Amino acid sequence: MKTLAPGTTTTSLALAVVCGAASALAAIPPIPNRDFREGDQAPAAWKLVGNGRWVDREVLEVTGTGSDSSYWRCDYRFEPARLYRFRVRARRLSGSGIAVTGPVFANRDVYRLSKDWQWAESLFRVPDRLFETYLRLGQWHATGAIQFDSVALTPVLAVHRRIGPLVLGEGESIHEGEYLFSANFDHRGGNYHRPLFWADAWFNSNRWLFGRGTRIVYRFALPGCRFVRGDVDLSVNYHSRGRCRLEVSR
Repeated sequence: MKTLAPGTTTTSLALAVVCGAASALAAIPPIPNRDFREGDQAPAAWKLVGNGRWVDREVLEVTGTGSDSSYWRCDYRFEPARLYRFRVRARRLSGSGIAVTGPVFANRDVYRLSKDWQWAESLFRVPDRLFETYLRLGQWHATGAIQFDSVALTPVLAVHRRIGPLVLGEGESIHEGEYLFSANFDHRGGNYHRPLFWADAWFNSNRWLFGRGTRIVYRFALPGCRFVRGDVDLSVNYHSRGRCRLEVSR
């Protein structure tokens, strides 16, 4: 994409996320039983899949053998295409392996848990089409026990830096008249980047997950610039079958 005035350059800009004030963001429904203290024989609104237990009527625990998965789930209705921040307080009592956290469509793997309680968070954009919408706290091929104490969900706004007429976000830069978008999915914003226009694919920690018929759409446009030519690079990680198609138009 061309062209700024000769010699004009900008650098890649980070995505800043603001937990919005009520005046800026519409309220969202609370997570049911977010501190896990409600319920009789089981925590209200939360269901165990696999091995685990409700500890002292206030902590959710999952256990693993190293070759299985188990999790607690809670149904929740997300707003399509909206940005959220999810936080969970967790610790590892024993063993090793991965804790899985967040919505099922935007999982965040958590590796560095100790015996001390700590907060882990993830930021994500909700798919434009939703088929399953629940929160999940669990383990994937872990050994020992992992515990969760409370959760929180907040709507957020992405704030990008403006330089003159240009607005650029994480992964975007302009150098010597050429525009570059290099997506970093390990950044704080997860699956969200400013050019992301539409998506119904799921996301896991640092990668898109494509199934039959799912797609993502990035739209690139800068005021005063027109698209002349471009190059696209992508990588395919684990896959089992099927085809991936890339389409470019202007």
